[in-house]
Amino acid sequence: IENKDVNNKSDYQIVELINTNLMANLTYAYKADNHTPEDQPWAHSIVGLYLYNKGVCECYAKNFKLYCDLLKVDSMFVVGIGNGGAHAWNTTKINDNWYGIDVTWNDTTGNRYFLLGQSFNTSHFINSNVYGSDYQVAVPALAENDYSSN
Repeated sequence: IENKDVNNKSDYQIVELINTNLMANLTYAYKADNHTPEDQPWAHSIVGLYLYNKGVCECYAKNFKLYCDLLKVDSMFVVGIGNGGAHAWNTTKINDNWYGIDVTWNDTTGNRYFLLGQSFNTSHFINSNVYGSDYQVAVPALAENDYSSN
């Protein structure tokens, strides 16, 4: 993503661009069995994208946060439970409301988890202990309804 790509764009358009860019340039990283998520450190950090174009949910979510920070869009990196296991995703602020976004799951569901309001909380459960940490900053409440660009 280059500055020319985001000049005069709304926060929504920037978030959409980041989401699309990450889905196009990242593949979920599995071990050799093609079933078990990769546990190498690179797969859990931003470098997975830059070294291998692969990563697990942490890689997707940390890169989303990095791009949002660089492009001055409010966002948060969040950890918890999704599909019964440890998972990472983001929340982002658009027009004074917070929305859930899961680029990892969007990569396989066609953007089903793009800027969801409280409905996001039915599949994503904040839990800071999933990665051995007892610290998670307070996450703002999500908007009542999903985002609508109309």
